[in-house]
Formats: sequence, C-alpha cells, structure tokens
Amino acid sequence: MNIRELAAEYLTMFEVLERTDGTKTWKRKDEYQNHEDLQPLCQDAHDDMFPDDHVYNFIVDALSTIADADEDADLEDLAFDIEPDIYNHDLLRWLSSHSN
Repeated sequence: MNIRELAAEYLTMFEVLERTDGTKTWKRKDEYQNHEDLQPLCQDAHDDMFPDDHVYNFIVDALSTIADADEDADLEDLAFDIEPDIYNHDLLRWLSSHSN
C-alpha cells in the first residue's frame, strides 16, 4: 500500500460532526478512536493539546491532499496546496482555540 492509498483509507475513518451552533468539523469515527496507527497520528498533530476542531480539519485536509495527489506528484510540494483561512473571523476562532 502506498502513501496515497493509506491516506485514502485513513479518510474513511473520519466523519462530519455538526456542532449545536451549526458549524461542521471532522472527528474520528467511534470505532477508530483507538486505531493503532491513526491515534498516534492525531496525537502528534495535536502536539500535546486537547482535541481541537482546527487540528482535525487540518488532518483531514492534509490526508485529502495526499490521497488526491497525482501519482507522479512530489509529496514535499503538496504542502503548498493547503491554504490557511483568509477571513479574520475564522483566523480568530483558530487563534482562540488554543493558547500555544
């Protein structure tokens, strides 16, 4: 299994979560909470933070970018395909989600 296939497989382990305020984010499906490879990936991405919607959104964005990449794409160049939010409101929500 190559990295693109692995990223596509990991994407199937996430589902959309709708918050009470109507915002949508991603979360790991309950049956994959303790997955031997996905759990450490999510913990590393959170870098000792509590679970955070913005980090989960970034994980799914990164996995999608890898899974959708052309076969001949250089994976090191894919980081440039992930763009930050451009709206101040969204950036402030991201900033206030953690104190690090």
